[in-house]
Amino acid sequence: MKDHSPSRLRWPFARDTGSFLASWSASCILAFLFWVWTRSPLALGSMLMIVPITLLLFYFFRDPERNIEPKDHLVLSACDGTVMEVETVREEDHLQGQALRISVFLSIFNVHVQRAPLAGQVLQIEHHPGRFLFAFRQKAAQENDRIDLLMRTSLGDVLVQQIAGALARRCVCYARQNQSLAIGERFGMIRFGSRVDLYLPENMKPLVQKGDRVRAGITAVACCSDG
Repeated sequence: MKDHSPSRLRWPFARDTGSFLASWSASCILAFLFWVWTRSPLALGSMLMIVPITLLLFYFFRDPERNIEPKDHLVLSACDGTVMEVETVREEDHLQGQALRISVFLSIFNVHVQRAPLAGQVLQIEHHPGRFLFAFRQKAAQENDRIDLLMRTSLGDVLVQQIAGALARRCVCYARQNQSLAIGERFGMIRFGSRVDLYLPENMKPLVQKGDRVRAGITAVACCSDG
């Protein structure tokens, strides 16, 4: 299935890239003007450093097109990254019971756009202000700044948490309450290194383990054990 996400722009970058890069471009212009005015070696060095940083920013904000292939009873990864944990936990805030949690760490080199793991309706979106601990730390899921996205799907209620990290200072959710999301549809982004926790119904069977690399909308991370 070709990706027809409504949040898709006609260029290979994430939805909120324009405003961020516009601010960065203004800073680059000021640095150049400062060098022209002073002609100092320090100003020249600062201006030259801007070039690799700019290239890195374009690389970070990339949002490649993907061919989404939904299959019955399969849950797709909500993000790119490396699996940190696969365990059964108790989730009290939204699911109010036992759930399968799959935690994925995103380095600065991963695509940072999040996609819906299943087709469904957005029931609730909550922003929880918090700290900015390193995302791979155990308590980051509870203490860090995050956005909770609760969805109702054909396999049950599913919770996706966008968790900020030490470098990630902003989680962005494009989805709206009561919106219907297609499987693999873009719904948000976290800027720089971060973490995404996926909570699934307890009867789901994990298809990944710690250390596995996953891709949003591509990698199947769990399946229905009754299917």
